[in-house]
Amino acid sequence: MIISKKDFCAYIEELNADNELSIIDNVLQACMDHNIDPLFVGPLINRSIKEKLEIEFSDINLLKINRNFVIE
Repeated sequence: MIISKKDFCAYIEELNADNELSIIDNVLQACMDHNIDPLFVGPLINRSIKEKLEIEFSDINLLKINRNFVIE
């Protein structure tokens, strides 16, 4: 089954609104529901969901974000 980026992200947002799971869990659920390997889901994720994922991964210390980076 081929799914568009728009439809996949709408499905994730729908899952997110319907339950109290994390966005990470909802992305994985969407992958299972649409038979998509999570390793290859990146191109189907829009900026909004990527930002939510970054926050969640940062909160659980799986992603280090340096917001004070200064270029001299």
